[in-house]
Amino acid sequence: MRLRSRLNVISTTSVAVAVIVSLAVYWANITIITSSTRANYGHEITAVVSDLEAGLRGVLSLNRAMDRTKWNSAQTKLSHKLFNYPLLTIEQKTLIKNINASSKSLSVLFTYLIDIEPGTTTQKNQELRRHLAERLYVQMDAIVENSQRLTLIAQDDINNTINHATVGIVVLLFILAAAMTIFALHLGRYINESIFRLTSAMKEVTHGNLNTRVEINGHDEISQLAIDFNHMTDRLIETTAARDLLQHEADARTQELNFLAHHDALTGLPNRLLFDALLGQSLNHAKRNNDGVAVVFMDLDKFKNINDSLGHPVGDELLKMLADRFTTTLRKIDMVARIGGDEFILLIEEVNQISDAEIAIKKLITIFNEPFLLKGYEIIITASMGVSLYPTDGVEPSVLIRNADAAMYLAKDEGRNSFKFYNHKLTESAFDQVFLETALRGALSRNELYVEYQPQVSIEQGRVIGMEALLRWNHPELGFVSPSIFIPIAEANGLIHDIGAWVLLESCKQGRVWLDKGLNFGRISVNISGLQIMKAGFIKEVSDVLVLTGFPSENLELEVTEGAIMQNTERAIQQLEALRSMGILLAIDDFGTGYSSLSYLKKLPVHRLKIDRSFIMDIPQNKDDMVIAEAVIALGDALDLIVVAEGVENEEQFRFLKARDCPVAQGYLFSKAIDAEAMTEYLQVDQVKVGLIRES
Repeated sequence: MRLRSRLNVISTTSVAVAVIVSLAVYWANITIITSSTRANYGHEITAVVSDLEAGLRGVLSLNRAMDRTKWNSAQTKLSHKLFNYPLLTIEQKTLIKNINASSKSLSVLFTYLIDIEPGTTTQKNQELRRHLAERLYVQMDAIVENSQRLTLIAQDDINNTINHATVGIVVLLFILAAAMTIFALHLGRYINESIFRLTSAMKEVTHGNLNTRVEINGHDEISQLAIDFNHMTDRLIETTAARDLLQHEADARTQELNFLAHHDALTGLPNRLLFDALLGQSLNHAKRNNDGVAVVFMDLDKFKNINDSLGHPVGDELLKMLADRFTTTLRKIDMVARIGGDEFILLIEEVNQISDAEIAIKKLITIFNEPFLLKGYEIIITASMGVSLYPTDGVEPSVLIRNADAAMYLAKDEGRNSFKFYNHKLTESAFDQVFLETALRGALSRNELYVEYQPQVSIEQGRVIGMEALLRWNHPELGFVSPSIFIPIAEANGLIHDIGAWVLLESCKQGRVWLDKGLNFGRISVNISGLQIMKAGFIKEVSDVLVLTGFPSENLELEVTEGAIMQNTERAIQQLEALRSMGILLAIDDFGTGYSSLSYLKKLPVHRLKIDRSFIMDIPQNKDDMVIAEAVIALGDALDLIVVAEGVENEEQFRFLKARDCPVAQGYLFSKAIDAEAMTEYLQVDQVKVGLIRES
C-alpha cells in the first residue's frame, strides 16, 4: 500500500468516526426528545387526574352540574391522552392499559355516583356514595401512580439513553483511537525505520562506501525512494569510476607535465629551473655545514658540426648517451642539468678546496675519452668547462652560474677542450661587453658612428687609385672605441646588418659627391661582414644603394675576410659572382690570417688580395714576415690578382714592396684614415702625385 493510501485510510477513519459520533448524538437526541415527550405525557395525565379529582370533589360537594362538566372534560382529556401516547414501550403500554382500565372504572363508578341523588339521606345511600368515592379515589390514585410511573420510566429512558450514548461514543472513540494509534504507530515505525535506513545509507555514501544498498519492501513512495537511492549509488559508482580514471589520467599527466617543467625532454636531465632550485638548497646546506660547492658550466665543442654533417637525430642520440655517462660517472650527491642545445651545468658538492674541484672535473673529462658509437659513426667530442666556487666566487646561484659561464668562454677562447676557473677580471670583461652592446644599439640613431677614408696608392705610379672606407665610433663617455672591439659585438647581436648597410650608403653617397666635383679617386673599398654576404637580400640591397645614390658600380669595391667566406664557401661564391656580374670589384681582406685555403682561393671570383698589416709592420726586422709577404705577392701575381699591402708606415717597407713588384700600398706612410672633408682636400691637393714616393 502506498504511503498516500495509508494516510488516506487515517483520514477516512477520522471522517467515519465523526459520522458515527454524529449519528450516535443524533440517535441520543431523538431518544431524549421522545422520552421527554413521554415524561410530559405522564405529567399531563397526572394533571387530568387532578381535574377528575376536582370533579369528584364537586360531586361530593353536591354541585352536580359543574361536577359532571368538569368530569366529562377531564375524562375526555384522559381518553385523548391515552389514545395519543407516543412510541410506547412494553412497560409503558402495560401502564397505559392499567391507566385505561382505571379510567374505565372511574367512568363506571362516577356514573353510579352521579346517579345517586345528592339529597338522599338514607344510610345506605350515604355509605354507597362514600364507598364509590373511595373507589374513585383508589382508581385515581392508581392512575396517578401509573402516570408517575410513566414519567419515571421516561426519565429513566432519558438517563439510560444519555448513558448508553455516552458509553457507546466513548467506547467507539476508544476503539477507533486504539485502531488509529496502532495503525499510526505501525506507519510511524515503518517511516522511521525507512528514513533511518536511508539516512544511514547516505552517511555511508558520504564516507565513500558507494556499495551501500537500501532494501525496503513495499510499493509505496518510500520504497520507491530506496530504489531511486540504489540507482543513484549505481550511477555514483559508475561516475566515480570514470572520475577516478580521469583523475588517474590527470595525475599522470600532471606528473608528466611537472617532470617536463623541471627536466629536459630529450635527455631527462634536470633543466635550468630545477637546477636553480637545487643549487639554492645546496648552498643553504653548504652554508650550515661550512662546506664548499663547485658549479661547472660545460659547452660541447663544435657540436653544431655534428648536427650539420650527420643530422640532428644523431646529435640528439649523442646527447642522450652523454647524459647516461654523466649519470653513471657523477656521485649521487652531485647533479647535472641540461640548459641548452649543447650546454650543461654541473653541481659538485663538498668541494672545500680547488684540488677537490680539479679531481671532479678531470673525472668529468674522462667521459669524453671514449668515442660515441652512433649509427655506424665513431664520434669523438670534447667540451669546454668553466668553474666557479662557493663561497669564493659568489654566494648566490645566479652569480655562480654567471661566473662559471664566463670562465667557460675563457676556456673556449684559449682553444677549447679544457677547463678554467673563474676570476673577477672575467666579470669585468663581461660587464664591459654588455655595456658596449647596449651603447652600440643606439649609436647609429644618435649619430655617433661616422666614416673615415684611407687612400690606397699605386706603388709604381705614386697615384691614388682608391681608398678604404673605415667605420668609426665616438662614444660621448667612452670616447673613441676601436672597430676591433665593437665590430665583433655588432656581428654577435645582429646589428652589423644595419650598420653595414649604413656604411655602404654613406660611402656611395660621398663617392658620388667626389665624382660630381671631378675628383678621380679610383674606387671606394667598403668592408662587408660575413653575415652580410650570406644574407638572402644582400645583392638587392647593394643594387638599391647604387641606384639610390647614382654611384657607378665600377667605382665600388667590397672587402670580405677569408674566414667569412670559408664558413659557407658555396654560398659565398654564389653571392660574390652575383656582385662581380654587377661590375663591383671584390677583395679578400686580411689574407694570411685565416684559413688561407689555396684550393678555394682559385675558385673565388675576387680581384684583389690584401696582405694583413701584421705581416708588414715588422719588415724589415722580421725575416719570416718578409718571406710571407713576398710569397703572397708572388701568389697574387700567379693568380692574376692585384695585391694590396696594408699597414705601410715607413720607407723601408715601401721600398721592400716596390722591389717585389707589389702593386698597391696603404698605410700611415701615405695618410692615416681621415674624414670626408679632409679626404676632399687630400684629393684636390695631391690628385696627380702622392709626393711620398722615394726613388729606390
